[in-house]
Amino acid sequence: MKYMAFAQSARAAGVNLGGNELAPVASATTVRVRDGETLVTDGPYAEAKEHLGGYLLLECASFDGAVEVRAVHGDEEAGS
Repeated sequence: MKYMAFAQSARAAGVNLGGNELAPVASATTVRVRDGETLVTDGPYAEAKEHLGGYLLLECASFDGAVEVRAVHGDEEAGS
């Protein structure tokens, strides 16, 4: 997978602090506190064709450094 290759490359460069995949949208829960009462409901449910599947936490010296990491260690499809 391109995502894993990017993560490994960023780790080798010393900028990948970690990451994780996210739970499926169907398991989403919303917690709200209103007037001191805690409300727990199912959802929200994404109605988009694309969903966020996970994240990587990169530590770079600057925004430009982060852009460079992406340009050097990934290709235009690394998010797939």
